[in-house]
Amino acid sequence: MTCPKCGSLRMVDDSSEFIKAVKCQICGFWEGTPTVQPTRPFNKIKSTNKGIEAMAAVRQNKLAAKRQKLLEELEMVENKLSVTGGV
Repeated sequence: MTCPKCGSLRMVDDSSEFIKAVKCQICGFWEGTPTVQPTRPFNKIKSTNKGIEAMAAVRQNKLAAKRQKLLEELEMVENKLSVTGGV
């Protein structure tokens, strides 16, 4: 089989359980077809900017809460050290 992109004859099997595919060893061109019917059509799976922004906001909130907790813990340890006078 020849590669449609570069014309190389070095196309190798790159199949898995769900996809029958071939890959060019020279340019990396990959071509495959699903062997099983997906539960949702590929063209219907989309991510929206709103969803991505919402996930980023949730992550930022979690990181801010974790940072605040660590700062409080650090302050508590510093207070213990100042009371005991040790380093």
